[in-house]
Amino acid sequence: MAQTPARNGFTVVSGYAKGIDTAAHLGALEAAGSTTCVLSFGIRALPKEKSPLNDPRWEGSILFLSQFPPSERSSEPNAMMRNQFICAMG
Repeated sequence: MAQTPARNGFTVVSGYAKGIDTAAHLGALEAAGSTTCVLSFGIRALPKEKSPLNDPRWEGSILFLSQFPPSERSSEPNAMMRNQFICAMG
């Protein structure tokens, strides 16, 4: 589903959860588009080492963004704040 907007020049913006978030990011990337992963934790070495988003093919097409300090861990309140940030970006 994210392939069509990506092909039309739109950047996909979503969280970094397994499932629909990852599917949206991958759809955009596979359509040669760009995507932004908004994290619910601070930017550091990404914990999902086996995530398909960590593929070197996507370098330069994916942005990881966080409103939290680097040491911040993921939590439900952070996810809710992150979701508000994603909506504001829209």
